[in-house]
Amino acid sequence: MRYRDSMKRLRQAAIMLCSCCASACASVDLPDIDFMGQSDFSDDIAQLDQSYPGADETPDRPVDVRTAAEWDQTARDMQALYDLPEAPNTAPALTPEEFERQFERAREETGQYKQDDPQ
Repeated sequence: MRYRDSMKRLRQAAIMLCSCCASACASVDLPDIDFMGQSDFSDDIAQLDQSYPGADETPDRPVDVRTAAEWDQTARDMQALYDLPEAPNTAPALTPEEFERQFERAREETGQYKQDDPQ
């Protein structure tokens, strides 16, 4: 019985301590001090294009999500493909030369994009 009583008292003391700490934190009045100082981007923020919508103007839910009927139709189409006895005709695989040509073109476009980067 003594162990149970001591554990009960310990639990009550812990609850009392936590509630005192929580009430003490709520009653502390901190001074209004600007710890961060002036932002380095204040001038840039002032020059932002105001035509962009703010965060409070965004919709609560996405508006470009497919409907359940569209998901169902896509699933049925995929099941129909699975049930085919043979694989459907697809575009032929790229030859190694064509692959290299497309790869180099993509690399050049990426290089042009990086050159346009202001960094």
